[in-house]
Amino acid sequence: MKTGSGQPVVAFLFWPSDFMVGTMFMSASARGIYIYLLCHQWEKGGLPDDPAELAELATVELSEFQAAWGRWLHRKFTQGQDGLLRNDKLEAVRQEQIEYRRQQSGRGKQGASDSEQMADRGRAGAAARWQPDGSTAAIHGSQMAAHGSPPSPSPSPSPELQKTTTKAFVKFEKPNLTREPKTVLDTLRQTATHAHVEAHASKAAAREKLMRFGATVVFTYWATLFDHPTARMDDKRERRIRSRLVENNGNVSEVLYALDGALKDDWIMGRDQQSTKKYDGLDTILRDRAQVERFTAGARWTPGVDHPYIARMNAERVATVEPDAQGQPPAVAGAPPRNDPAEPDPGDGA
Repeated sequence: MKTGSGQPVVAFLFWPSDFMVGTMFMSASARGIYIYLLCHQWEKGGLPDDPAELAELATVELSEFQAAWGRWLHRKFTQGQDGLLRNDKLEAVRQEQIEYRRQQSGRGKQGASDSEQMADRGRAGAAARWQPDGSTAAIHGSQMAAHGSPPSPSPSPSPELQKTTTKAFVKFEKPNLTREPKTVLDTLRQTATHAHVEAHASKAAAREKLMRFGATVVFTYWATLFDHPTARMDDKRERRIRSRLVENNGNVSEVLYALDGALKDDWIMGRDQQSTKKYDGLDTILRDRAQVERFTAGARWTPGVDHPYIARMNAERVATVEPDAQGQPPAVAGAPPRNDPAEPDPGDGA
């Protein structure tokens, strides 16, 4: 891909956390297809609106592509007036790079012009101090006479004359603190902060909403699985769930499988002879990372495989439905009564 000035742009910015959150419910195959399509869009400027051609670009069979496109990927691209498909966020990144390079080119030309002007001033100053025959300029005559020294035929002034002319002609300029930045680091400090601060703030807000949505899914499933219909998600429970999601990069399915494993644990469920009661609270089940790993092993969890509860949510396209007036996720068959936390719109991660 090239900018308007013809300069090649060989790479684009990629935010791993945004991508992982935006593709949290996708299969591994869909994620691979998604990456390939983004790369081809960057290289070609757009994608054809033809499933067969898109499948070929993604290097997968047409049936595999259609399954991923119909379930997830069609929401990631919009069709432009030219008929080509594009990911809106990637196009925004493209425009930012074009504008940034345009600004850098303008600064480079301005810097070259400033350097040439300084060189011209230096040459003019030298011409004013020395005549073509090597004698000093008239303006120096009175100063030399005051010191009793005749004009020297040599182009190099005497030490005393040099001291005098230095005082008369050398001009020290204070550094211009408002001058345009001359290094890439200075440029990033001055431009990138202002250009991206709003975008990064909105991304942080989106990530926060998605994390809260994941916590809501886990809590809802726990309340159903362990028969706690009156339970409410307070701050303590939400912090516990979010801590585990942060550790596994937002893998909600893994936490749900840990709950399945805990249901089979005799001690947790109070079936052990030495257990006097159930210990099925979220604080105990999701106590730490080691506890999650122990329970997922008992549930025979396979990394990369969506939990059935997540699969059912995807099937009902919960991820594309806006929250209701109370900010709750849409109802899913078999889910317990709704609780306090709100669900965000998962949005685009690329």
